[in-house]
Amino acid sequence: MKRKFVAVISMVGFLTILSACASEKSITFPTNLDSQYYCSVDAKADFHAAKSAYESGNFDESFNLFSKASEKNCANADFYLGIQYYNGQFVTKDLTLSKAHFKNACDKGLKTACSYK
Repeated sequence: MKRKFVAVISMVGFLTILSACASEKSITFPTNLDSQYYCSVDAKADFHAAKSAYESGNFDESFNLFSKASEKNCANADFYLGIQYYNGQFVTKDLTLSKAHFKNACDKGLKTACSYK
């Protein structure tokens, strides 16, 4: 009886861990993000090229272009970099770096990003 109880408890623990891992979701960008442009004039072309690459699944190119736009003061690019780090798209999943990019986007004025940091 004791062995069965231990086996049942072990199985419940295993299933709990398994369901927690399975419930981890990726995040996507909000649909209203593009209506809020917080990019310098110099960064907009890089941001649009990066977004196009991102939407076509070319995450390495999008990461490089979002990084370039971010350096030119584009909050939208920081937001997407946060998403790429959160989802592990081209880069190793890193929640600390993801939150740092969301914070940068928030600090640059993108209010949408403030709820993710």
